[in-house]
Amino acid sequence: MSGSKDLQPPPRRPLFNEILGADFERLPSTVKQFHTIGQRHHWSGEAEVRRGGSLIAALVCRVFGFPPTATRIPVTVKIEENGSVETWHRRFGQRIFVSTLTVKGVPGSGVLRERFGAFSFDIELSLKGRELCFPVIRARFLGIPLPGWLLPTSDTRETEEDGHFIFDVALSLLMVGPLVHYSGWLQPISATTQS
Repeated sequence: MSGSKDLQPPPRRPLFNEILGADFERLPSTVKQFHTIGQRHHWSGEAEVRRGGSLIAALVCRVFGFPPTATRIPVTVKIEENGSVETWHRRFGQRIFVSTLTVKGVPGSGVLRERFGAFSFDIELSLKGRELCFPVIRARFLGIPLPGWLLPTSDTRETEEDGHFIFDVALSLLMVGPLVHYSGWLQPISATTQS
């Protein structure tokens, strides 16, 4: 008998806490709740979706699974945590699109990596007032860096309003224009924490 206690590692901090460091505590309470998940949780609400009008925008939306243009469409977001990876399942009406999120670089770097299939995007999270902003700073396809003219512009923000989690995601490409813009609100419908 060694006489030493079984030491368990300290619990992991939520992914966005790892990425944002001290700024995580400055998030509006509903945004902080949304990004503090334990093992998995579900949120629901409504959104408005507008797609860009070009054929290229339609193709990009199809490849990534973005929802069609709609008003007051029901939305559910299910987030599952597996170690240092979060998997986000977003359902807009009958359309589902999925991505995985991880820390890019060292904890506290402010950089998130989001993967949609063969595409990955590095996003430099920043807190501006009461809004968490998500500008894309790098993109890759099959691990190969994409040139700047193929880098999507992301005007994406999360905040809180009247106790609801508010999201506003506008994506565009330099030579194409708007791809998709979806915005709306969410509230928790269930939560399961790791025991």
